[in-house]
Amino acid sequence: MESSGQSSGPSALQPPPSGQATPPASQATPPVTSESSGAPSSGEFEYDVPMALAYKQLQREFSSKFRTAKSNYRKEIIKKALSKEAAIAACPDGMNPTIWAAFVTREFRPEVVQRNAKNASNRKMNTIGHTLGRQKYAQIRYKKKQKNPNVKVRREDDWLTVLNASDGSVLESARVAYEQVKSVKERKAIEASARGEEDTDEVIDLEGDVLVEVFGKDKKGCTRAVGSQISPAQVEHICCGW
Repeated sequence: MESSGQSSGPSALQPPPSGQATPPASQATPPVTSESSGAPSSGEFEYDVPMALAYKQLQREFSSKFRTAKSNYRKEIIKKALSKEAAIAACPDGMNPTIWAAFVTREFRPEVVQRNAKNASNRKMNTIGHTLGRQKYAQIRYKKKQKNPNVKVRREDDWLTVLNASDGSVLESARVAYEQVKSVKERKAIEASARGEEDTDEVIDLEGDVLVEVFGKDKKGCTRAVGSQISPAQVEHICCGW
């Protein structure tokens, strides 16, 4: 978005049509200040954003905003509606009624209702928050390796990383577990050094590493700090090259 450095009127943004004289500065649209009342007029700015840049921004932000919008609609409208018909009738302002009806119809399908209830139950059991979002642990490790190819990374390091907020502080819900894992990690490092063992990279010991000592062995179907849909058996097969 571009704005004029001297005047906020359209004449300051683009030349006048051919054959039309440029208006004097005294007749230009006055700039809008914090004291101005009312919304700014549409002629004060001219959008000049390259399509490639706009599309890239849209790709980065659309998915999260779309998920947030769906979640809000479920909480504020669908869960409070007594029936599917009532939810369809409560179409939000600005929403296409046809699209809204299709969304509500899908939300009332038995398999979707069952899945949402299961997901809600699983979220309640997860008392340790994280900042992983939609990223994968592999992406977290990849970013670390991009910054420092020689950094030694184990799965407990990735697990600790996703418990930090954007300002570097540890999430309150994860503070106790964070300190436990960090303490065991430091103790194991001292013990390994005393035995003269060299610090190696990409080590995953599903029988007795730091996370196993703190939380116990991983359950069937998921592996901490690796993936929620990657089983311990799959991890062992990959590590052994089977």
